[in-house]
Amino acid sequence: MHRASSVRRHRREAIGAVGLVAAALALFSSPLPAQADRRFAVDARAGTGVSVGGGDGQATAHRTPTYVEAGVTSWLDDEANVLLGGSVRVEVEDRASIGGVVRAGLRADLGSLELRPSIGLAAILAPFTLIGPEAGLVVAIDLLSPLSLIVHVTVDGWLFGSDLAPSTVLVMANGGIGVEIAL
Repeated sequence: MHRASSVRRHRREAIGAVGLVAAALALFSSPLPAQADRRFAVDARAGTGVSVGGGDGQATAHRTPTYVEAGVTSWLDDEANVLLGGSVRVEVEDRASIGGVVRAGLRADLGSLELRPSIGLAAILAPFTLIGPEAGLVVAIDLLSPLSLIVHVTVDGWLFGSDLAPSTVLVMANGGIGVEIAL
């Protein structure tokens, strides 16, 4: 019985990982309208936060491992309010891990300040797995074109993975700071 549930769990994790890769490939292979230019920005950021997890009526809270992220964001010049992007995330504290996030969001330009709410799919893929949705907000502050300071807040809901005990969910709320360069 235990082996069958383990196989089902690993099958769900594999399907989630394949979905993450497929979404990342679709992100940068979409056709462009003839009149629009695709724009890109790259960023680097670091952060930490708090995680709350549990099941069976019990919950624990811990500080999340410090992480660094390197990402890319893309948009069309004629649809500058819709953003697509992704990043590679590396936890550098405690058990080092590597994963990624694919995101879609909106951009509200307020002069030298830009607000970017987003939703996405996050996954940690090695040495253990965690897969779940992410919601976030980036505030970009124009320093000197093309350089911006970015402050971000994200909430990840880890629903599947080898690092979750049966019948548990882990929620992480992280915040951080970084820089972005528009290309």
